[in-house]
Amino acid sequence: MIEFMVIAAPRSGTGWAANWLTTDATLCYHGLSARLPMSDWDGIESKRAMGCAETALWWASDRLNDYPARKVILHRGAGEICASLGMPNLMASVEEMQSKLHDIEGMHVQWDQMFSDPAPIYEHLLRLPFDQERHAELMRLQVTCFPKRVTFDKRALESLCS
Repeated sequence: MIEFMVIAAPRSGTGWAANWLTTDATLCYHGLSARLPMSDWDGIESKRAMGCAETALWWASDRLNDYPARKVILHRGAGEICASLGMPNLMASVEEMQSKLHDIEGMHVQWDQMFSDPAPIYEHLLRLPFDQERHAELMRLQVTCFPKRVTFDKRALESLCS
């Protein structure tokens, strides 16, 4: 069963969050909803507490609100997201995503709080004491789903946002 979730629009730190929230006691999937329907999540077995970091569930507030996991919802400005994607034409779609994120029940924070004030997020989701040493080490890494050496199909992304 998924015990904790991070939900956000694309380019809002979910890849970083999944790495950060995977420890010896926890496993945080990134983009689990793209591989497995939510109805099958309870069938996943692990000895660790499981979570997910998702950018594809911003539209599913009713389903997410019914799901008993602890949730953090990350917010990032639509302009920043579009600039990060290099796709200013998606502004209206990203603004809609951000609006729908407000319908999800949970702890709502700005995405960069994961870097500037991470302890409340970590402790809310994992119910473990904040690990400052691990967080500091992860801050030295560049974690992204779209590193410069990888390309993505902008048309496919546009179709998801329309």
